[in-house]
Amino acid sequence: MSDRYVYAMVDAWRSAVKIGHSWNPELRATQFCRCYPEDLELAGYVVATIKQEHAVHANLLDWRIRGEWYKYEGAVMQFVNALR
Repeated sequence: MSDRYVYAMVDAWRSAVKIGHSWNPELRATQFCRCYPEDLELAGYVVATIKQEHAVHANLLDWRIRGEWYKYEGAVMQFVNALR
């Protein structure tokens, strides 16, 4: 993979979503799942620049928990569903 991707990982309880960027989202999900106490599902990813990732974060501020974590509802749920 030579492109950069924006990805979404959903926690097992469907309460939170991590939206981040990676050169290899499948590897990133594997690495992240090793250190996260709950199961995470890589919901999907799309080719995108860092600037586009920042725009996604800005558009989802109303649902932000902290960092790159968002409540799995509203526009966040719509974004995740669009990646599937």
